[in-house]
Amino acid sequence: FGGNPLACAAGLAAIRVIEEEGLVQKSAERGAQLLNGLKEVQTTFPDVLVEARGQGLMIGVEFAEKDYAGLAQLPRDASPMRVVNRCEVTGRRRAFIRRFKMSRLTFRELASQGLIPGVTKSSW
Repeated sequence: FGGNPLACAAGLAAIRVIEEEGLVQKSAERGAQLLNGLKEVQTTFPDVLVEARGQGLMIGVEFAEKDYAGLAQLPRDASPMRVVNRCEVTGRRRAFIRRFKMSRLTFRELASQGLIPGVTKSSW
């Protein structure tokens, strides 16, 4: 690499901010706080949480349940947000028009048939 002066200046500025704001110390403190909280969870639920380890805010958690089949069995629409943005007619979630609560394809089809009040072909 040629040592781009702009990239070097940006890197030095980032290092300067990290040092001035004490970000390394802050992350060590928050990491210790998080690890202590995870240790409490581990003592409360030893059958769920096997171990929590790490340094700073880089933390790993080992769970007792190795099989994630339970997660795979959840329906695709388990998240409430995925259900909210769905076409009320077809259930399609892509190209969703919130104002009419339907997908673009359904909107065009119904509008061309004149089934959406106040919408004419020239307005869409």
